[in-house]
Amino acid sequence: WVQRRVLGGYGFVGTRLEISLRGLRATLYRGSARIFTARIDSGRSKWPTHTGRFIVRNKLTKCAGATYVPDSIPGQISHGCIRLHPSNARALYSIVQRHGRGATWITITN
Repeated sequence: WVQRRVLGGYGFVGTRLEISLRGLRATLYRGSARIFTARIDSGRSKWPTHTGRFIVRNKLTKCAGATYVPDSIPGQISHGCIRLHPSNARALYSIVQRHGRGATWITITN
């Protein structure tokens, strides 16, 4: 067990990002309302994107590999990363900062 004070603050998580690898789409919900959707890239069969349920605690503002090609979205060309077009990434980041700051659940399904 861990003492409660060691865990830091926590509260209600009202936003969730659902990512469909089959549909190559990310959808952000606030409660039951869909507030954002975008096409994505996911991992190649050689480097698959992991499925499961995750929580965002920190957000990167700059992350792009040398081979990042926004025109490839939607597709399956990454090394397992979920990629959005830069304009969609900026929009998603902004929305999560306003509505889901501190914690946003991400569910990645096949």
